[in-house]
Amino acid sequence: MEHAGELDPDLVVMCAHGSHGIKGLIFGPIAHQVLPKGNWPILLIPPIADDKKRQLRLERILVPLDGTPEHELSLAAAVPLARAFVAHLHLLWVIPTLRALTGEQGLPARLMPGAMRAVLDMAETGGKEYLENLVAKCRAENFSVSAEIKRGEAVPEVLELADKLDVDLIIMASHGRVGINALLKGSVAPRIAGRIGRPLLLIRATKDHVDMESK
Repeated sequence: MEHAGELDPDLVVMCAHGSHGIKGLIFGPIAHQVLPKGNWPILLIPPIADDKKRQLRLERILVPLDGTPEHELSLAAAVPLARAFVAHLHLLWVIPTLRALTGEQGLPARLMPGAMRAVLDMAETGGKEYLENLVAKCRAENFSVSAEIKRGEAVPEVLELADKLDVDLIIMASHGRVGINALLKGSVAPRIAGRIGRPLLLIRATKDHVDMESK
């Protein structure tokens, strides 16, 4: 934080080793301790087993979304990268199932399963319309883009799709919650960061929405 404050960088690059044990549970990945304290995007690079140099190759970018304006900042960051590298954008929204709801979100699912199931079904319908609108905007700007809705638990769904599509980068907006707070809020990004096997770009989620057309 001290160095970043002095340099005011455009990007902070860190090696992602994941978070393990009780220390990792309480404090979370270092990146998520830094993210809420500054305005610098953080690029996490997973370690590689051999001595081969990792080359930056951006042909496929995965952008998980959830319909909230602050998380659309990840798409605002993805658009200029896709333009610069002529990369394909794949947008994903994971709608949870009742079983996948945990923490604070799990309580109404247990108390009113029928009503919550209906809410999730409506969310899926709304999510499809939301993604269709974003796809239309991207295609109007001549981007290669696709999108899909999945049902289940967000973390494994994101990781599974990233492997299936063999994406070169995942871009996510995050509030930087860590530890118990992240568990109670159902935060996805810190759990992705702890299990990621490919580059992950974290953008600080704020209430000041940045439209992709302004980039």
